[in-house]
Amino acid sequence: MLDPGALARPVVRDTAPVLGPDGAGLAAALAALRRGDATRWSALLAEFRRMLPDYADIIAGQTVEGLMAFSVADVRGRNLPARNLSQGTLVILAILALVFAPERPTVLCLEEIERGIHPRLLRDVRDLLYRLSFPEDCGDTAPAVQVITTTHSPYILDLFADTPEDVILATRAGGTEGASFKRLSDVPEVGELMREGRLGDLWYSGIFGGNP
Repeated sequence: MLDPGALARPVVRDTAPVLGPDGAGLAAALAALRRGDATRWSALLAEFRRMLPDYADIIAGQTVEGLMAFSVADVRGRNLPARNLSQGTLVILAILALVFAPERPTVLCLEEIERGIHPRLLRDVRDLLYRLSFPEDCGDTAPAVQVITTTHSPYILDLFADTPEDVILATRAGGTEGASFKRLSDVPEVGELMREGRLGDLWYSGIFGGNP
């Protein structure tokens, strides 16, 4: 579960460029990319600018206090320290750091990927995750990453209308103990239902289960 405070937090020098379970270490990961691989860093920066065009640059490296930290420069020349960035911007930076990292995890689990992300950017976030899972489609020779993310967002579900096999519905089995799981593509008449309405709206209605 990516935590904005952990994502923005400076780390001690020589911290391994690896994100912790809450996103801690992002400063070290960005600094390692910036100084280690010009091609990957340029690609990361270009994608960041495309997704968030108000920003012009990412500055990551060692501070005068000897810590590793990062900030973002906007198009007006202002330098914004990580602690002043929105949750969505920090999450996008973390995902970009994973996508363009020279070494990636085998499995990536993300809790509620939509948190803090503007709805118009959710498709871009989904595409970044697909880039991890299907690197060959982007001309990347890195091994594929299995990505598992939870969501309560109907906007996210709408993005998977063409690939219902990628959606797993979770329903509490009773009380607070246990849950059952069902692939959306295994729901009877799911194709007909989706022709009559948006996937997110159908899920929101409770017709597929997965109720609170």
